Amino acid sequence: MRSATEMMDLILETAQKLPEVKAVAMSGSRANKSIPKDNFQDFDIVYIVDEATKS
Repeated sequence: MRSATEMMDLILETAQKLPEVKAVAMSGSRANKSIPKDNFQDFDIVYIVDEATKS
């Protein structure tokens, strides 16, 4: 399993590689410092783009 640091690096690296991505946002329990950390927290990530395209 990847560490939290490895996951954040992967998320940011992905955003930097994709020219359509303008920003990255994280929501959920990991973004809330009031919530105690645990091993079951996931990464709720949103990539912000100007325009969605179909593949």
